[in-house]
Amino acid sequence: MASKNPFQRTQGGPWIGYVELKKDPITGERKREWFRDVKRKVVVRQMNACKAKVDSGDFIKSNKLTLESYLKTWLEVYCITKAPMTIDGYTSHIKKHIIPSLGKMILSKIKPIHVQEFYNKQTEKGINIRQQHAILRKAFNDAISNELLTRNPCSFVILPEQKEYESNIYTEEEYNKLLKCIKGTKDELVIVLGGMCGLRRSEIMGLRWSDVDLDNNIIHVRQAAVPTSKGIIIKKPKNKTSFRSFIFPSDIKNILKKYQGIGDAYVFPKQDGTPENGGNYSHRFKNLLKKHGLPHIRLHDLRHFTATMLLGHGVDSKIVADFLGHSTPQITQKIYQHVTSKMQQEAADKLNKVLKLS
Repeated sequence: MASKNPFQRTQGGPWIGYVELKKDPITGERKREWFRDVKRKVVVRQMNACKAKVDSGDFIKSNKLTLESYLKTWLEVYCITKAPMTIDGYTSHIKKHIIPSLGKMILSKIKPIHVQEFYNKQTEKGINIRQQHAILRKAFNDAISNELLTRNPCSFVILPEQKEYESNIYTEEEYNKLLKCIKGTKDELVIVLGGMCGLRRSEIMGLRWSDVDLDNNIIHVRQAAVPTSKGIIIKKPKNKTSFRSFIFPSDIKNILKKYQGIGDAYVFPKQDGTPENGGNYSHRFKNLLKKHGLPHIRLHDLRHFTATMLLGHGVDSKIVADFLGHSTPQITQKIYQHVTSKMQQEAADKLNKVLKLS
């Protein structure tokens, strides 16, 4: 670390000095902290204080690096190993939410109160800030590692209480009405695979006829088709337990047979035979429900319908977890707590009938 002892550019002028800092890890530019005063001893005192902070790692050069510029580099450097869909999600949150509110601020000048205000406003709009908080917390930690910050502003905020998303799950009557409305169309495939087999959207779009054993009523979940900004990618299922095989209800065999293909052909492809974009289909599904005057649900809620029907009819949560590809029955029970609570109430009501109190 070099420094320039106080000097005067002109006789009788102010004393000037600087401390040479490390290069900016983002821009590669050389950084200096300058000091100026009419008294030489004041400049010396300021320089010594700066040197002490630099030596202790507690000095951050207040430069022009904005949060927007930093996050752009952060995405390119620190998120390179993330899955394409994860990177797309991060990018969307950053562009749509974080940059419009905090992007123009100088990175080193962002305080906890700025982040807190951002979170509060997002929550007032009904936006869940958990993902945005995770992104900022990680990005700020990496900024600390690069000596761009000394503290993480996210460590000093209070996360507003978040309202959990409540799925709108069809009743058996509503589900059968939906099936009746789309009878004879290829939408039948999506509706039975989602609602009767509990497949995720990406699993439906990635399913091939070679994964469907119509002789033994077995579906093998071996891959998923995931939409990204660079197009559809084929990847392994979400986790180890998502890679599964299960017996499907025999009553849907005739629907599958109507559209049966061969080999590696996709079960629900686009016209050119390539995997359908699940995001695009979700939009079409929304319009389909509106067209037939049916209550709005997300495509993913068909999977929730499968689980609630199984649990509601007394199927053990371990079996349901295996069917859906959850890692543990506890996850199934947590997600569908409303169903298990209803089942517990029914069990308690049955026990009431045992009592003969007078």
